[in-house]
Amino acid sequence: MVQLKGTGSYRLVVATPCLEALSSSFRDFELVLNHDPFEPAEEDIRVHGIWEAKRRARTDTLTTAADAIRNGWGAGPAECYRRACENAGLKAALERAILGWDIRNAEPADASELCGGNAKEG
Repeated sequence: MVQLKGTGSYRLVVATPCLEALSSSFRDFELVLNHDPFEPAEEDIRVHGIWEAKRRARTDTLTTAADAIRNGWGAGPAECYRRACENAGLKAALERAILGWDIRNAEPADASELCGGNAKEG
């Protein structure tokens, strides 16, 4: 995982062969390799304080990881986020985030489907 630091801060999952192209494309940014996505950006710490910034970084990373895993970003980003969460001891938190993503993105069920076709009309 890398971070682009400049006028804003952006976290990216980047394949190693793409790093050279990325660093030459974003000359106005500092490229931080092996970025820990659970660490808050300096500006977030300044604005929100250390504890709230850490909470936000954790929540944002878990939400992004769930989206990467479930939304078809591809095996590389999904695996990168899964590994980062596991390395941080947040495997269960990631599974909860994935469950939350599934619930938020599920199609509403018809009552007859939930009751096995025996729902009373009325």
